[in-house]
Amino acid sequence: MSKILLIALLFSVGFSKRTITDEPNPMKGVMTKTEFEYSLDEKFGEFKGILEKKFIYKYDTNGNMVEESKYDSEGKSEGKFIYKYDTNGNMVEGSKYDSDEKLEVKQLYKYDNNGNMVEGSKYDSDEKLEV
Repeated sequence: MSKILLIALLFSVGFSKRTITDEPNPMKGVMTKTEFEYSLDEKFGEFKGILEKKFIYKYDTNGNMVEESKYDSEGKSEGKFIYKYDTNGNMVEGSKYDSDEKLEVKQLYKYDNNGNMVEGSKYDSDEKLEV
C-alpha cells in the first residue's frame, strides 16, 4: 500500500504546470499569461525540472482569450490559435495556425439575439468550406 502511495505522489509531482508571469501589456490593458510545463527527472537522488512546453495566452480588455501560443522545450513554435469576438463577447472566429504561421483551419460562428450559437462553419487551410 505504501508503495502505491509513493508512486502516486511521485507521479503527481512528476508533471507540473507553473504560471510564471501574469502581467498587463502596454496595449491598453491586454493581459498576457505565460505557463511553463515541466517534467521531473530523478538522477542520483536529485530531482531536476525539465522544460517540456511553454504556453502564452493573451486576453483582451474584456477578459476574452485572443491568442494561445505553444512552444517546445527549445522555444520553437508548435502553433497558435487566434480568437475573435463580437461586441457581446461571443466567439465569432477561431483560427489554428501551424508552427510556420500558416492557416490550418478556421471556424466561424453566428449567434442569435439571445447569444445562442445558431451556425458554425469550418474551413480548411485553403479557406474552403468543409462539409
